Amino acid sequence: MNGFTGSSVWSKLYFFPPTTQAQIDAGYRDFAARWIPILDVFRKEGVKFALEVHPRRLPTISSQPSGPWRL
Repeated sequence: MNGFTGSSVWSKLYFFPPTTQAQIDAGYRDFAARWIPILDVFRKEGVKFALEVHPRRLPTISSQPSGPWRL
Protein backbone atom coordinates (compact mmCIF):
# COMPACT_ATOMS: atom_id res chain seq x y z
CA MET A 1 0.00 0.00 0.00
CA ASN A 2 1.33 3.46 -0.75
CA GLY A 3 0.35 6.78 0.72
CA PHE A 4 1.31 10.13 2.13
CA THR A 5 1.37 10.41 5.91
CA GLY A 6 0.97 14.14 6.41
CA SER A 7 2.29 15.86 9.51
CA SER A 8 1.06 18.29 12.12
CA VAL A 9 4.27 20.32 11.67
CA TRP A 10 4.23 20.41 7.86
CA SER A 11 3.00 24.02 7.86
CA LYS A 12 5.78 25.03 10.25
CA LEU A 13 8.71 23.93 8.10
CA TYR A 14 8.92 27.29 6.32
CA PHE A 15 7.17 29.30 9.00
CA PHE A 16 8.09 32.67 10.45
CA PRO A 17 8.88 33.11 13.24
CA PRO A 18 11.09 30.01 13.20
CA THR A 19 9.70 26.74 14.46
CA THR A 20 11.09 25.71 17.84
CA GLN A 21 12.64 22.34 18.57
CA ALA A 22 9.80 21.75 21.06
CA GLN A 23 7.25 22.15 18.24
CA ILE A 24 9.16 19.70 16.04
CA ASP A 25 9.43 17.20 18.92
CA ALA A 26 5.69 17.52 19.56
CA GLY A 27 5.10 16.87 15.86
CA TYR A 28 7.13 13.64 16.00
CA ARG A 29 5.18 12.52 19.09
CA ASP A 30 1.89 13.29 17.32
CA PHE A 31 3.05 11.44 14.22
CA ALA A 32 4.02 8.38 16.29
CA ALA A 33 0.72 8.40 18.18
CA ARG A 34 -1.24 8.45 14.91
CA TRP A 35 0.85 6.13 12.73
CA ILE A 36 2.51 3.50 14.90
CA PRO A 37 -0.82 1.77 15.69
CA ILE A 38 -1.63 1.69 11.96
CA LEU A 39 1.83 0.42 11.04
CA ASP A 40 1.62 -2.21 13.78
CA VAL A 41 -1.56 -3.59 12.18
CA PHE A 42 0.07 -3.48 8.76
CA ARG A 43 3.03 -5.46 10.14
CA LYS A 44 0.71 -8.01 11.79
CA GLU A 45 -1.27 -8.47 8.56
CA GLY A 46 1.80 -8.54 6.30
CA VAL A 47 0.94 -5.28 4.55
CA LYS A 48 3.89 -3.20 3.33
CA PHE A 49 3.54 0.58 3.32
CA ALA A 50 5.40 2.64 0.73
CA LEU A 51 5.68 6.30 1.64
CA GLU A 52 4.86 8.64 -1.21
CA VAL A 53 7.86 10.94 -1.24
CA HIS A 54 7.77 14.30 -2.96
CA PRO A 55 11.05 15.46 -4.56
CA ARG A 56 11.46 18.46 -2.24
CA ARG A 57 10.97 16.17 0.76
CA LEU A 58 13.86 13.80 -0.02
CA PRO A 59 16.62 15.83 1.73
CA THR A 60 14.76 15.81 5.07
CA ILE A 61 14.08 12.08 5.24
CA SER A 62 17.68 11.18 6.09
CA SER A 63 17.60 13.58 9.05
CA GLN A 64 14.58 11.96 10.73
CA PRO A 65 15.02 9.88 13.86
CA SER A 66 15.50 6.18 13.33
CA GLY A 67 13.50 3.52 15.09
CA PRO A 68 11.60 0.32 14.48
CA TRP A 69 9.79 2.05 11.60
CA ARG A 70 11.97 3.56 8.93
CA LEU A 71 10.06 6.09 6.88
